[in-house]
Amino acid sequence: MNTNISQRILVSVNNILSNSHPNLLILAIFFVLSFIGILQHEIWLDEAQHFLIARDSKTLTELFHVCRFEGHPLLWNIILFIITRFSSNPFWMQFMHIIISCITVAVILKCNITLVEKILIIFGYYFLYEYNIISRNYGISALIMILLVYFYIKNKVTLIKLALAIFVLAQTHLFSLLFSIAFVLTYIVHNRTSLLQQNKKILITAVLIVLANFCIFHNSPQNLWS
Repeated sequence: MNTNISQRILVSVNNILSNSHPNLLILAIFFVLSFIGILQHEIWLDEAQHFLIARDSKTLTELFHVCRFEGHPLLWNIILFIITRFSSNPFWMQFMHIIISCITVAVILKCNITLVEKILIIFGYYFLYEYNIISRNYGISALIMILLVYFYIKNKVTLIKLALAIFVLAQTHLFSLLFSIAFVLTYIVHNRTSLLQQNKKILITAVLIVLANFCIFHNSPQNLWS
């Protein structure tokens, strides 16, 4: 009996590895190219600016104050603030950014599209360079946006989790804030019947989470201290 169980486990593992092999290979190639890319990439002024602001800010309050004219939500700045508590080397900002990009690629590889389409998307200009090698808030914005759409299409997300994802997305980039507004409006139109059947407490909580985006942005440092 133990032998049968062991054989079943081995068969299951082999199936997983055989099914995942192309995806793992693509992800590995993407990581290697990305790592080589950041080693060769000279950090641009806008990348350095956000890193230096985070490095030289002693507290989050100071960070928010200094970022008051940046014009974008501050999630990326907060991530950089955390990184610079451990190291002042910008390499770790770049390394964190390619890890975020690799997670994005892993999600894309799970999408229900052809292998050729996945390769064209992943190794195209935007996902290989613009949202990857350049360490800005584009990368984390793309990740959360793709995760949001992926789980929504798969119907694997509750209303509260969806609202939280929209909240985080809106804190990454100004364009992501606009995308989150469009997504919320589209969701309401396509799910108006099921929304009316939702538990009132859950519905109110989700609405408050989404509305908090606009309160935070309206009262953000660039508006408060400008």
